[in-house]
Amino acid sequence: MTHQRTWTDEETLEVLALHDEGLTCAEIGRRYGVGKNAIIGLRGRVREADAKHRASVGDGTMPPRWWRRG
Repeated sequence: MTHQRTWTDEETLEVLALHDEGLTCAEIGRRYGVGKNAIIGLRGRVREADAKHRASVGDGTMPPRWWRRG
Protein backbone atom coordinates (compact mmCIF):
# COMPACT_ATOMS: atom_id res chain seq x y z
CA MET A 1 0.00 0.00 0.00
CA THR A 2 1.36 3.37 -1.02
CA HIS A 3 0.98 6.35 1.26
CA GLN A 4 0.20 9.62 -0.49
CA ARG A 5 1.82 12.59 1.20
CA THR A 6 -0.28 15.67 1.85
CA TRP A 7 1.51 18.81 0.69
CA THR A 8 0.87 22.17 2.32
CA ASP A 9 0.45 25.22 0.11
CA GLU A 10 3.82 26.52 1.26
CA GLU A 11 5.59 23.24 0.52
CA THR A 12 4.03 23.07 -2.93
CA LEU A 13 5.26 26.55 -3.76
CA GLU A 14 8.71 25.78 -2.32
CA VAL A 15 8.98 22.63 -4.43
CA LEU A 16 8.06 24.56 -7.57
CA ALA A 17 10.53 27.32 -6.71
CA LEU A 18 13.35 24.86 -5.98
CA HIS A 19 12.76 23.15 -9.30
CA ASP A 20 12.79 26.52 -11.07
CA GLU A 21 16.14 27.23 -9.38
CA GLY A 22 17.56 24.11 -11.03
CA LEU A 23 17.39 21.46 -8.31
CA THR A 24 16.58 17.98 -9.54
CA CYS A 25 13.49 16.12 -8.38
CA ALA A 26 15.75 13.72 -6.48
CA GLU A 27 17.45 16.60 -4.63
CA ILE A 28 14.13 18.18 -3.74
CA GLY A 29 12.74 14.83 -2.64
CA ARG A 30 15.64 14.31 -0.25
CA ARG A 31 14.86 17.67 1.39
CA TYR A 32 11.29 16.54 2.05
CA GLY A 33 12.01 12.91 2.83
CA VAL A 34 10.27 11.57 -0.27
CA GLY A 35 11.39 9.97 -3.50
CA LYS A 36 11.90 11.78 -6.77
CA ASN A 37 8.67 10.30 -8.13
CA ALA A 38 6.69 12.08 -5.41
CA ILE A 39 8.11 15.38 -6.64
CA ILE A 40 7.49 14.46 -10.27
CA GLY A 41 3.89 13.60 -9.38
CA LEU A 42 3.36 16.84 -7.47
CA ARG A 43 4.70 18.90 -10.37
CA GLY A 44 2.53 16.95 -12.80
CA ARG A 45 -0.62 17.57 -10.77
CA VAL A 46 0.18 21.28 -10.53
CA ARG A 47 0.78 21.55 -14.27
CA GLU A 48 -2.44 19.65 -15.04
CA ALA A 49 -4.46 21.92 -12.75
CA ASP A 50 -2.85 24.96 -14.34
CA ALA A 51 -3.66 23.79 -17.86
CA LYS A 52 -7.27 22.93 -16.98
CA HIS A 53 -7.83 26.29 -15.35
CA ARG A 54 -6.28 28.30 -18.17
CA ALA A 55 -8.40 26.42 -20.69
CA SER A 56 -11.61 27.04 -18.76
CA VAL A 57 -10.99 30.67 -17.79
CA GLY A 58 -8.90 31.88 -20.69
CA ASP A 59 -7.59 34.98 -18.92
CA GLY A 60 -4.34 33.51 -17.61
CA THR A 61 -5.15 34.14 -13.94
CA MET A 62 -5.16 31.51 -11.24
CA PRO A 63 -7.72 31.20 -8.45
CA PRO A 64 -6.55 30.89 -4.84
CA ARG A 65 -5.13 27.47 -4.06
CA TRP A 66 -5.52 26.37 -7.67
CA TRP A 67 -3.13 23.46 -7.12
CA ARG A 68 -5.51 21.83 -4.64
CA ARG A 69 -8.52 21.59 -6.95
CA GLY A 70 -9.52 18.46 -8.79
